[in-house]
Amino acid sequence: MKPYPRYKDSGVKWIGEVPEGWEVKKLKYCFSFHTGWTPPTTNSDYFIGDNTWITIADMKAKYLDDSVQKLSDEALNELRIKITKEGSLLYSFKLSVGKIAFARKDLYTNEAILSISPMEKHNLQYYYYALPECLIINANENIYGAKILNQDLIKNSFLIVPPKPVQKSIAAYLDHKTTQIDNLISKKQELIELLKEERAATINQAVTKGLNPDAPMKDSGIEWLGEVPEKWDVKRLKFVSDFKSGNGITANLIKNDGEYAVYGGNGLRGYTSSYTHEGAYVFIGRQGALCGNINYADGKFWASEHAVVATLISDYNLFWFGELLRTMNLNQYSQSAAQPGLSVDHIKNFFIPVPSPNEQDVIAAYLDRKTTKIDQTTSKINKQINLLKEYRTALISEVVTGKIDVRT
Repeated sequence: MKPYPRYKDSGVKWIGEVPEGWEVKKLKYCFSFHTGWTPPTTNSDYFIGDNTWITIADMKAKYLDDSVQKLSDEALNELRIKITKEGSLLYSFKLSVGKIAFARKDLYTNEAILSISPMEKHNLQYYYYALPECLIINANENIYGAKILNQDLIKNSFLIVPPKPVQKSIAAYLDHKTTQIDNLISKKQELIELLKEERAATINQAVTKGLNPDAPMKDSGIEWLGEVPEKWDVKRLKFVSDFKSGNGITANLIKNDGEYAVYGGNGLRGYTSSYTHEGAYVFIGRQGALCGNINYADGKFWASEHAVVATLISDYNLFWFGELLRTMNLNQYSQSAAQPGLSVDHIKNFFIPVPSPNEQDVIAAYLDRKTTKIDQTTSKINKQINLLKEYRTALISEVVTGKIDVRT
C-alpha cells in the first residue's frame, strides 16, 4: 500500500500530516445533527406504540430499521421528539460510547444517540469509518468519567475531510476490506462454537457413559441420564459430596492483588489477606445469571457467599466430579427470576452416575488431555480473532487519516 503523493501539516497535533487537498474542520461546521430523547418512564403509555425508537441496545448492526422498544404517537406529539431521517448516521455518546450505525428508515432515537443528517457535500459512508476515529482518539479529553462524551467537545472535535470523490473511494475500499475481515472473524467464531460443542459432548459422554463403547449398559432410572455402564452405581449427590456456601466478604476487603485469592460464583474476584479453605475444591456459582457454573480452586483461598463449595466425602476424583457437575447444567434449576439462585437443599438430592475410583481417575485423565487440547486450539483461534480485530482497527485508522492511498 502506497502513501499519497504529497502531504501537508493539518495543524492538529494528533492528526499530524494529511494529504494535500484534504481539510480539517470542526464537526459543527460539517454536519447538521441532533440528539434524541427518552420519554419519562412514569408514563408507561409512552412506550406502547409502533414508532421505531432506537436505543444503544439496538445498535448491533450497520443498518437499523427496528427497535426493541417502540414509542406511541402520544409520546411523539406531546414531547415533540425530533425525527431522524432515513440515511442518517447514528453515533452513541453515552454508556457504550462509539457505537455507530445508519438509519435504514425514518425513526426516532433516545438521548444517548447523536443523529447526523445526510448532506450532499459529505459521504456519510466515509464518516461511518472516520467519525469514531476522530472522536475516540481524543477520548481522554472528550470524555466525562468513563461513560459519557461531552457534547460540546464532540461538536468541536476535528474531523478529517477529504475531497468527496476520495471519501467515496475510501468508503468503498473499507466496505470491501472490513467485510472480508468480518467474514473471516465470523468463520473463526463459528469454529469456536463447534469446539465448545465438541468439548461439552466429550465431557458428557465420558462422565455419563464411560470410555468403553462396548461396556454392558443398564437403565439408570434417571430421566436425564438414561443408560449407564452396568458396573456403575447411582447415588444422590449428598452421599458423594457435602455442599456449603462460602463466607461473606465486603468489597473493600477484596484487592487487585494480595496473598489469597477470593472466589465468587463466577470465579476469581480478587485477593484478600485471609482464607477460608485450604486444599483442592470444586465450587458452584450460587447466585446471578451464571449460577450453576463450575470452577476449581487449589491451595489457600477465600470462598465468598456467592459460591457453593463442594467437599468430597470419600476418595472421589475431584476433576471427574467437577466435570460431571458441569454436564448436569445446574443453571436450569435456578430459582427466582429477579435474582436467580441455586438451592443447595434441592440439588444435593439429585442422582448421579458413579464409576469405580479407578475408572474415575481414568476418565479424569482422559478429559484433562482432551479438554486441554480443545482449550489450546480455542485459545489460538481467539488470538487470531483478536489480531484480525486489531488489524481491522489499524487499517481503518491508516486509511481515514490518509496514511494509505486507496484510490483506484
